[in-house]
Amino acid sequence: MTAKRRLVRRIVFCLIFVILAVFFVKHFDDKEYTADNEQAFINKVCAMSDMPELSIAIWDGDNEEFLNKHGADEHSLYELASTTKAFTGLAVLKLEKHGLIDFNDPVQKYIPEFQPTYNGKDAQVTIRHLLVHSSGIPFYMLERIPEEPYHKGGLADSLSFLNDVKLGFEPGSVYEYSTVNYDLLALVIERVTGNGYEEYVKANIFDELGMTESFFRTDAIQPNMTHGHKQAFFFTYPYNAPVYYGNTAAGYLISDTNDLMKWIKNVPELFDFDEYPVTPENNYFAGWNIYEDYVSHAGNNPNYSSQVYVSRNKPLGVFVLSSESGSSATLIGEGIFRMRQGETFKIGWFFDLYDAIDVAFMLIPLLLLYVICLIPLESKKKAVIRMAIGCLIILAFILFPFVSPVGYRFCFVWYAGSIAFMIAVTALIALYLVIRSVIYLKKRNQGDYHEEVV
Repeated sequence: MTAKRRLVRRIVFCLIFVILAVFFVKHFDDKEYTADNEQAFINKVCAMSDMPELSIAIWDGDNEEFLNKHGADEHSLYELASTTKAFTGLAVLKLEKHGLIDFNDPVQKYIPEFQPTYNGKDAQVTIRHLLVHSSGIPFYMLERIPEEPYHKGGLADSLSFLNDVKLGFEPGSVYEYSTVNYDLLALVIERVTGNGYEEYVKANIFDELGMTESFFRTDAIQPNMTHGHKQAFFFTYPYNAPVYYGNTAAGYLISDTNDLMKWIKNVPELFDFDEYPVTPENNYFAGWNIYEDYVSHAGNNPNYSSQVYVSRNKPLGVFVLSSESGSSATLIGEGIFRMRQGETFKIGWFFDLYDAIDVAFMLIPLLLLYVICLIPLESKKKAVIRMAIGCLIILAFILFPFVSPVGYRFCFVWYAGSIAFMIAVTALIALYLVIRSVIYLKKRNQGDYHEEVV
């Protein structure tokens, strides 16, 4: 091994070590927190996740508390992401209560063009299957929702890709969270009521609860709207995510903690959780994860996140809104909810899928460089190996959109911003491997060759 190649290896190894060290140091905290140092807990999570704006509503008995970070207040607006589903769920419950639908009705009764199949045969998906995420519609169908702005009356067109959907399992047999289930429920609401989904929810939920500052996302610039962020290289940066009108009912309610305080205080009256048919295998119903003592739900969009907890036994609820993707809102919500019940809370290791993907995207090119250093260009065999590695990487990038259930566009929108770095650098390295190997083999055949540095 030449001195230059040894130096390259050591530099790459040091970079890998530094990235991993920063990752683990940034995402670990062994302190114990209680309600007495709740603000210190919030500050720590915000620092760990490079939090932009944050707003929290806490309903604790007779007290209503609003906590905010980085210039936000109780009137700052955020996308709720999947905590929107509880509003759609409540709208469906209202229809059932008034006898306009039955949970056992097939979806085809209201959306005749919806004709799903399972194993090549016609399948029957019911309203209940959508409510509990057991429809069989694959989770990755989210990728097929078109990027388009709000347009009144266009929901059926936006969801037309589901008309001939092939189910991943027999309806009712398995729980698999698939966000488009609630988009279909919105279309059912429109077909039953003859009104737009947004108009129905406003009239029958927002207006009744006095939620005057809540609305569904449009392209119009809204006062008090926070700017969404996503992760890249351990930090967050502003990100303007595409508009997915077809996914409105599953993730694009916009609200603030002033309105959501009214929501969480009314949840125990609006939902009769004792009557919902949950099981140990599937504890999901009408936009809620239902547990013995509380209900909860998390939300994640490409540049916003949220978390809600509401107790089933006492007047206690927490709603956290964050202008970044990831699970920091979930951690904060869980910590506050538990500490307000007298528990001690410890963060420990805190990193989610988004963080793990971010660091993976940084490490992949470096690990490839390290491997290359172990295979110097010093023989025909190693040249062929290096060329094969490069060709396989290039082939993998080309085939990815054909063999993966999601394409590159989906990855760029939903994954950490460091994906662009990973793809660009890895592709360049692969091209280098192929080109240098070809040049080496050509020179070798001409009798003019020597060992390469990398």
